[in-house]
Amino acid sequence: GFNKKEINLALGTVISRAVYPGSERRTFSILQNNSSLDDLLATDFNQYTLTSMYKISDRLLAKKKELEKYIYEKAKEQFQLTETIVLYDLTNTYFEGTAQANAKAKRGRSKEKRSDCPLVTLGLVLDEDGFCKKSDIFAGNISEPKTLAQMIEGLKSSEDLSRPIIVMDAGIATEKNLEFLKNDENRYDYVVVSRKAMKLMPKGETTTLSDKKGNHVKAVSVFNKESNEMELYCHSEAREQKEKSIKTLFQTRFEVDLTKLSQGLKVKGRLKNYDKIKETIGRLKEKYKKVSFLYEINVKRAELDKNAESICWKKITAQDEKTLQGIYCLRTTIKGFDEKRLWKIYLTLTGVESAFRSMKSELGMRPIFHQKETQVDGHLFITVLAYHLVHSLRFQLKKKQINDSWPTIRDAMSSQVRATIQIKNDQKKLISIRKTSEPNEYQKRIYQAIGISKHPGITEKTIL
Repeated sequence: GFNKKEINLALGTVISRAVYPGSERRTFSILQNNSSLDDLLATDFNQYTLTSMYKISDRLLAKKKELEKYIYEKAKEQFQLTETIVLYDLTNTYFEGTAQANAKAKRGRSKEKRSDCPLVTLGLVLDEDGFCKKSDIFAGNISEPKTLAQMIEGLKSSEDLSRPIIVMDAGIATEKNLEFLKNDENRYDYVVVSRKAMKLMPKGETTTLSDKKGNHVKAVSVFNKESNEMELYCHSEAREQKEKSIKTLFQTRFEVDLTKLSQGLKVKGRLKNYDKIKETIGRLKEKYKKVSFLYEINVKRAELDKNAESICWKKITAQDEKTLQGIYCLRTTIKGFDEKRLWKIYLTLTGVESAFRSMKSELGMRPIFHQKETQVDGHLFITVLAYHLVHSLRFQLKKKQINDSWPTIRDAMSSQVRATIQIKNDQKKLISIRKTSEPNEYQKRIYQAIGISKHPGITEKTIL
């Protein structure tokens, strides 16, 4: 239903988000002043207005469901995708401004540490190769577990009787959600990270695995009769060291805050009231709840007034400190997979993290400058479309052992340009030649890997 102008503007919007990530206003400026895309598309972006770019965002958003299905089916056909695993996760990003006209703009726990700003949440469903099957946009304060049913309903298809394995992190893997996946209507198998805190490895035969960074992970599998699940208990030394470092940092900060509170009892103008001191310590315990239980704190009250006389504390040895750190558990309804295959499925979760990283850092998803809900949703959907484009390119490049990041590829390709050369002939007529510059060796390698011409665009010659 798009006319030729709308098609070109839609292409320009998505391609520019991949090549020059930023807001729609910046994209519009790039297309008019710094891009040869109009040359390649045989159009003139100077005939468009900024309003027309916002309108094309609305048009794309209105076709979101159809576009996502079509693009994924094309990728599935082109790259022979197996689609045996489905990954689901959420992330959020922040607004510049109050976004009062947007019902989805809510304050919540920001994954970018920007809880001072209103947020909006993006949910992604990917296959094991990192291709996006579906996306959805939620309020910034949405509870992660509540989004699963909506996303699963969107995956169901009467034409496709196969049921992929659902892979999720602990944040979404509540008991209610797992029961939802297992019920007679859905019957999805899953591999999820357990929400329970694991302190001890069970007894059994140990298998040594490796994570994405090459760190060794020791794993023991057991069958849980109560839940009718296989459980893979994993102990990572790298994760153990990280947890210990975090715990040490929290302990240091907790003790520093207690010391400031104690020293303030002897400083004029600082907090001294006994009840207020107890209340402040309670807040500190909540702030540092991962380590505060390791301390015994005593506040002594002054005999003559309502103030505190002293604050003393000592570190105690809790049972938790005697147990091993760096342990977590994977749960699955699949009975026939061994430890290595389950571990491989779990590692695919990094595909979602990579997608979110790409959208935020490489494709200009953050921050959001729009205030209206439809414009915000359109901005996020254009980012998802740009991710489709970039991921399909990188997927092809990786098959040719080109594993460079998208910014590296983008920067390396930017030196090839469209240029106009003008000269006068013997008859003093002006000859104008418009052509693409010669690619360097790296650029030739990229073009060859993707299977497209190393000289984009046609050569145009005019004589005036």
